[in-house]
Amino acid sequence: MAERARKKRSTLGLIARRTFMFGGLAIAGGAAFGVWRYNTPYENPLLDAAAAEGKAVFNPYVMIDEAGVTVIAPRAEMGQGIYTALAALVAEEMDLALEDLTVIHGPAASAYFNEAIFEDGLPFDAADETTAAWAARGVAGFMAKSMAIQVTGGSTSVADAFDKMREAGAAARAGLIAAAAQEWGAAPESLRAAGGFVIDPATDRRLAYTEIAADAARLTPSAATPKAKGDWTLLGKPLARVDMAEKSTGAGTFGVDVRPEGLLFASAAFTPAIGVPMTGYDASAIEGDPTVKAIIPLSEGVAVVAETTWAAMRAAEQVSVRHDPVSYTKDEAEIDAALAAAFTPDKIGSNFRDDGDVDAALAEAGPRAVRAQYRTPHLAHACMEPMNATARFQNGKLEIWAGMQAPKLVPDIVAGRIGADEVEAHVTYLGGGFGRRGEVDYVQAAAEAAKGLSGALAGRPVQLVYSRDVDTKRDAYRPPALARMAAVLDEEGLPQALSVDIATSSVIKSAISRYGVAGGGPDRILTDGAHDQPYAPAHFRVLGYDAGLGIPHGFWRSVGYSNSPFFLESFLDELSVDGGMDPVMMRLKLLEGDPSAQATVQAAADLAGWSGRTYRGANGRKGGRGLAYCRSFRSHVAMVLDVAEGEFGLAVEKAWIAADVGLALDPGTIEAQLASGLIYGISAAIRQEITFADGAVEQANFDTFEPLRYSASPEIAVTILESGEVIGGVGEIATPPAAPALANAVYAATGTRIRRLPMSREVDFA
Repeated sequence: MAERARKKRSTLGLIARRTFMFGGLAIAGGAAFGVWRYNTPYENPLLDAAAAEGKAVFNPYVMIDEAGVTVIAPRAEMGQGIYTALAALVAEEMDLALEDLTVIHGPAASAYFNEAIFEDGLPFDAADETTAAWAARGVAGFMAKSMAIQVTGGSTSVADAFDKMREAGAAARAGLIAAAAQEWGAAPESLRAAGGFVIDPATDRRLAYTEIAADAARLTPSAATPKAKGDWTLLGKPLARVDMAEKSTGAGTFGVDVRPEGLLFASAAFTPAIGVPMTGYDASAIEGDPTVKAIIPLSEGVAVVAETTWAAMRAAEQVSVRHDPVSYTKDEAEIDAALAAAFTPDKIGSNFRDDGDVDAALAEAGPRAVRAQYRTPHLAHACMEPMNATARFQNGKLEIWAGMQAPKLVPDIVAGRIGADEVEAHVTYLGGGFGRRGEVDYVQAAAEAAKGLSGALAGRPVQLVYSRDVDTKRDAYRPPALARMAAVLDEEGLPQALSVDIATSSVIKSAISRYGVAGGGPDRILTDGAHDQPYAPAHFRVLGYDAGLGIPHGFWRSVGYSNSPFFLESFLDELSVDGGMDPVMMRLKLLEGDPSAQATVQAAADLAGWSGRTYRGANGRKGGRGLAYCRSFRSHVAMVLDVAEGEFGLAVEKAWIAADVGLALDPGTIEAQLASGLIYGISAAIRQEITFADGAVEQANFDTFEPLRYSASPEIAVTILESGEVIGGVGEIATPPAAPALANAVYAATGTRIRRLPMSREVDFA
């Protein structure tokens, strides 16, 4: 890791541009700060406020006061356990137990920029050590620093913080030891730190961190080196979640729990079609309602301010909003047609894989080529806590309280749009994020409502909460996709040629347009999960086509990996049937160039006791099992699912997951996130889809966008592999293989090949 860091720094700051790359897409408007800006550290955002409160600040991640040590997490906690993981990085270096720390979210500040998310947007594998890859990482690092985007996403939080926060903890430890050495007149190397104390082993003298923190923070100790892996006492072991007690007792503060003095409550009514300007509204049905305090026009609707959230929601439901005609693909027939029409050379937006000569191989095979077509739908995020934000606008200053994945970018954009001179953001716990809380809309709606207050209400904070119906109908959706697959099998039954053509919509172009930024060029997200897989047939081509549907699309858990693996892994299963080859053996042969991938597939098969596609379920019921693999976010995942036929439909009985995350820092959280990603993935695969009619979403709540119920969830077993020092992502990696593993199991159990999601269109589930 240290060698990689040195290589990275040697290439930083060499190129200044007015665009930056994300997902391979060139985004205009990037600030070119130059080498001087890159080499200038961002100011520590804690200094002024902490000094005023008598806290000793060591760096942007560690401060100490009389109550103890506080770790500042630069990323949002949305159930993925990131507060615990980041706190453990510091606790390990400061020789503290997790229960001896307090963890808070850091302020919205440039110092907390996410470099790893920029690196992962490059068209290079994390393990690629070529000169081109290192040069690209240098540019990505430079642009990450220049753009200073503080964001939680892409399963990058630990990868980005691994060096930064360990070094922060090591520096704090060194400073404390130096201060104690100065106090005692001892040599720093003769002292040690343990359990919140600096100790002199020779005399057993000890000073608490809290006693010497102020003196230590004023020192400039020599560079501190983080511990070697062999000296870890916390990392690598299951950790108790630092947020568990608060969340279990209801003491934790989510966005909907914020209660500043003088708070008003609001909900909203929007245009039925997303992104279409409002031309007027009718609120006559709530005239004279004593619970309604104000009706405030928004960009695409109105906010209804009332005495309670429930009263605001009930009143908002009675407001009708008029809008201009819909210009985008407004129903399912048009969406299907647009996807089918996108397979033209002028719409190619991703061409990151083209090995051998696929066209020649397919032409030679002629009618022997195997072909199939697959389709996935729009999907909503459906976070358990609906979108909400609290805003106060007073004397030109906008103050925001919300669960946000981009707590500097989003408030800054909103402040500019409503004309605020200053903005301050407070990040709460997130009741689910999955990419949805990186959007601007819900924060902007609250800010517009706060600014629109007048008379006696002016300057009071207002909490705007979307109803579940609004939350479902006003999302930035996972885009649908259509895939056309073709392959040629050799005499052994192994694919020697593989063609993958995917038509979908660019998530990046859609998302950044809502930030007011233009983009163009190739977009790797269109085919993530296909072009970057370590399968190595002689001829392998993957092309992505941008259908440009015009519907708001956003980052959904695993983004492009939520679509492409369903196509690729389902098709490989079809090919294994056609070629008479066991699906595990087929993958092992296709992955011969990647030992980590092979080991992951083999581990999943071994964990499941793989003996073929079919088996007998509970009570002798006919069953089938399916396998799928995917490499995403620097990690490998393979899973096996068992499905059995029952009286009320198919039941997903068991799941076995093997994951190689490179370096497992908290096995307990990793296991929990793998189970979570699986459930999220099969929930979507079984019954969930978002459909459009006349430009409006037809689903409104969990009764029509149904998640997997607890009683229908499978028994889950997990094995974790570690292949090296690359820090792999965890939060999203089990979602990509979930749908194809289930589809392959359904085929094994019933003989029905699922090529269009959700599966409930074709088979019944209990």
